[in-house]
Amino acid sequence: RMRWVHVSVYYPPRITGFQITTTPPEYAGLDPTVTESLSGQVECLVGSQVEVLATFDQPLEGAQLVREGGPHEELELSEDGTQVTANWTVSSAGDGRYRFEVVDLALGRRSTTRLGEVRVIEDESPTIVVETPPGPMLVTEGASVPVSVTAQDDLAVADVAAAYSFTMSPDAESYNLAVEVETLADQLLTAAGLLEPATVGAVVRDRISVWAEATDYYDLGPPHVTRSVVHTLSVVTEADKLTELNERLDSLVIELRRLHALASQSADALAELRIQAQAAGQLRPTDLELARKLLFDVQMLAADVYEAEASVLTQASQLSNELHWNGLLATELAEQLEFAVSRLSQLRDWGFPESQTSL
Repeated sequence: RMRWVHVSVYYPPRITGFQITTTPPEYAGLDPTVTESLSGQVECLVGSQVEVLATFDQPLEGAQLVREGGPHEELELSEDGTQVTANWTVSSAGDGRYRFEVVDLALGRRSTTRLGEVRVIEDESPTIVVETPPGPMLVTEGASVPVSVTAQDDLAVADVAAAYSFTMSPDAESYNLAVEVETLADQLLTAAGLLEPATVGAVVRDRISVWAEATDYYDLGPPHVTRSVVHTLSVVTEADKLTELNERLDSLVIELRRLHALASQSADALAELRIQAQAAGQLRPTDLELARKLLFDVQMLAADVYEAEASVLTQASQLSNELHWNGLLATELAEQLEFAVSRLSQLRDWGFPESQTSL
């Protein structure tokens, strides 16, 4: 029988908690944050200063910080040897993962802690949209076209600028367009101005390209500058513009008549179902299914008339705007447009949403 063998169980130092302080880069305009964590994970912007205070369950003789792609860094211990503090600047996504290599005080043995991670958030470039003019458009020499721009950013928009040129060539000379900037929030800016073809020297057959640019406050590398989609204005005679507006209005009136007929049919059918429901106290299964279909049709009609991006209401408003922007005195066209708007009012008065709740 062999003699007893004594086995000593070794428990390597274990982290019992993290206190992580992140100080965002100055340009971000954000306050430092302090996070208590058991996992050692935290999120921060690229360029942030990170301070990790790790607490261990036993005293240490020494400790090193090990970061991916970086050298080992000797760390100072607290008086009782149970805490270490590490500092570094997060300059890229690869700087996020880290661990500690420690030597325990009792036995002088070296061990490695589990990985912690600073999840790096990249600062996004701003977005910018030219709201008006809404797209390619024919304009007269005497037009006065509003230019409105909306810019957004994940942190803050620093500046918005608008410009124009007389050709789509990227090498063409561009000119600044005066706009008045309004800050709705740090992350949201709008700008508005006027483009007058005659004032900028444009004549019939010229094409004016309009765009806008937005920048944020990022200063840790190449600046974040975003350019909008280019909108083109083609300068035409007043007669050509009137012809184009009349053609668009004719198509709009045809669409309005179609929608009005469908809405009237739906209204009649819904009214009949309401009468049946009031008389019988309930709807038969077949009638209930018909009611569901009619209400779906009503919702689609409402979207076509009022809600969709290219709704009839949007088209009618755009026609009215262009008539005004181009300073055109067209009595017949104005009367047709008034007719279209009155049709829209009738549909609105009939009440798409009310038809659903009443049934």
